[in-house]
Amino acid sequence: MKYALFILTAWGILFASCKQSPRKQASSLSFSKELQDDTTGTKPAMSTADSIRSEQIRLHAELVYDSVSYLTIENNGVLPVRTDKTYQLMHYIHNQWKPVKVNQADTSSVTIAAGEKDTLWIHFKRQIGYEPIGRCSISKTFYSLSQPQCSIQKAIEAHTRSIIIDWNRCELIPDRTELTNLYVDMKAIPSEENLLLTIHNHSDQTLICGNETDYTISIFQDNQWKEISYPKITEDLAVVLPPGHIISNWKYRLPYGRFHFKPGRYRIIKDFSLESDYRKKFYTAAEFTLQYEVYAGKEGEVVIK
Repeated sequence: MKYALFILTAWGILFASCKQSPRKQASSLSFSKELQDDTTGTKPAMSTADSIRSEQIRLHAELVYDSVSYLTIENNGVLPVRTDKTYQLMHYIHNQWKPVKVNQADTSSVTIAAGEKDTLWIHFKRQIGYEPIGRCSISKTFYSLSQPQCSIQKAIEAHTRSIIIDWNRCELIPDRTELTNLYVDMKAIPSEENLLLTIHNHSDQTLICGNETDYTISIFQDNQWKEISYPKITEDLAVVLPPGHIISNWKYRLPYGRFHFKPGRYRIIKDFSLESDYRKKFYTAAEFTLQYEVYAGKEGEVVIK
């Protein structure tokens, strides 16, 4: 009788162990599988072997602010990836990165096979409403086909350039800039190869401008204003002008290396932005008269006479 009771008890324990919950069974199987994988050195079943990895995507950008730009996407992995024709844009303005809203009509999906490339064409003027000059960062999101929940984001930083190739070009073109003194008054006094500027924010708005860029020099010639136009790319720092703020003796160096300044009537134009919306620019000018010549010597040194 004792032996029969023992056999029945042992059989009950065995039966109970076989009837454990599916969750425990799955846990036990997973744990056993992990031990087996650790022992053999192979990857677990739920590893990232089938997911997308950052290093498999390479980006190359050619950004032209006044024409068509393109972004080349290269899949160097062993598995295909999925993306779409959208992109995210950051523009480096006044010493900080700012997100830019991109309006794109085509958001269709694209699959890039392993070892293949694809090109995304970018029209800045059409898609963001202005021409971004300087540093830009373009980023895109990529998805794994086998694990759609897995994604990565890749970004590339590049300088935009003009379609102009001749960087030594300098010419006079009609200056049709629309000026306003609604927010700012500006005065300019020549001092050798420099201009000493006084800038007064007489509005109730906080304004932003650059400390080195945002300038245009024009000469009054043949009864009209003509801009001294030449290619230039510079990086500058943001200057904040609170309401009522005045900046005195702001030094601006004439571009004598690009243009031979002779005695005559000139004006300097500077653009400003509202802090509340940096993309809305306005332009203010200050006239000045040069009574001497300013140009570059043979070694590039300034000559004043």
